[in-house]
Amino acid sequence: MVMGAGLPHADDKMNVQLTVHGRPSLDALGWKFGTDKASYHSYTVMYEPFIAQWRDEPIRLLEIGVLNGSSLLMWDSYFSHPRARFVGAGIGDPAMQSQGRARAIKADQSREDDLRKL
Repeated sequence: MVMGAGLPHADDKMNVQLTVHGRPSLDALGWKFGTDKASYHSYTVMYEPFIAQWRDEPIRLLEIGVLNGSSLLMWDSYFSHPRARFVGAGIGDPAMQSQGRARAIKADQSREDDLRKL
């Protein structure tokens, strides 16, 4: 899997909050794995205050719109519970994106039939 292709590296961002309570922040992990959710969109900074309370819980997370699977690696690293699971839906090759506790599903978010399968 090619992660972060064409995206800036963590060294390029000046305001990354590296840790929260001694653990890597979601933003730092997003930059580490090269997801556009950290670099281009800065969603990770907005998400963390809402999801931090579940960091050690056996959550189930569905992400619609995975580019190359790098955000699935970010979620896998952020959430610590061994029974936490992550599913990413995108138009890329799911075999290239599924790793660890994360599984990718081929689905086009612009197709109603694909969304019904999720």
